[in-house]
Amino acid sequence: MEQKRKQPRVRISRPVYVHASGGDVIRASAFDISLSGIGILCPQPFVQGDMLNLRLHIGVTGAIEEAILRGQVRYHYLKDNAYALGVEFVDAAQDTFSKLGEFVHFHQRLQEFSS
Repeated sequence: MEQKRKQPRVRISRPVYVHASGGDVIRASAFDISLSGIGILCPQPFVQGDMLNLRLHIGVTGAIEEAILRGQVRYHYLKDNAYALGVEFVDAAQDTFSKLGEFVHFHQRLQEFSS
């Protein structure tokens, strides 16, 4: 199957905090990430087009670096009693985008090394 992604994604497993307009902050789990988006397993459903604010740690050297990212839900489906969301990043600050690039590159190298 041909990938439709703008950027290659890397597998990760880490908490991500999701906040939608007018809603509570929800603890979810990120399962993959790229420079253009993130895959999330969330206990609450969202629909295509929803705008989300996301908070996650993207440090690679032991330092805790938090990223605040805004994204739009591009797809959603039920998976293992949770909702899988594909979220495309929008309007990321340049310094956040640079840190995200380092994080993604670090995990690409780890996955190449382990395969």
